[in-house]
Amino acid sequence: MLHTVLQDPSVIAVATTLRDLAFVVHAGAIIAFALMAALSARFGGPPTAQVLRVYRGFGPGLGITMGVAFFGGVLLHYGAVGSLFEWGASVDTGGRAGVAARAVFLLAWASNIQLEVWSLEPLRKLDPLGTGEAVDPSALERATLRVTRHLGIQATLFVVVVILTRIGAG
Repeated sequence: MLHTVLQDPSVIAVATTLRDLAFVVHAGAIIAFALMAALSARFGGPPTAQVLRVYRGFGPGLGITMGVAFFGGVLLHYGAVGSLFEWGASVDTGGRAGVAARAVFLLAWASNIQLEVWSLEPLRKLDPLGTGEAVDPSALERATLRVTRHLGIQATLFVVVVILTRIGAG
């Protein structure tokens, strides 16, 4: 029954719109924060600690958009293929580029968990208010650099997803 509902063109249109909107908001925010964290202080903008404090404030929204993009993609895949576990390179999945895009997205999803737990959490503990001041400035510097680098990795992964998806769409 779910497969039949997910093949309805109006359901596909709504699900695709929600998935794509969530992806654009999530990936766009990650790319913007990665660029701001890496370049803002160099060009007279706010310090990196302030950029990362704002990024941390976006956490709940970024989590929701990642979840909507992830589960929306899974449901759309199920509607197109009729199975959750068939991930071959068919026309329905965008060929090899589509499968590669999904694999890179899953890598970005796993990387996002690593960003939250192993990169961002130490920064939160060292600088809970996001002021850029800590008892151990060198530890704060290392934690800030680690988050900035990880945001750059995330941004790169999302750009690769967009490129592969476009190639898969023909």
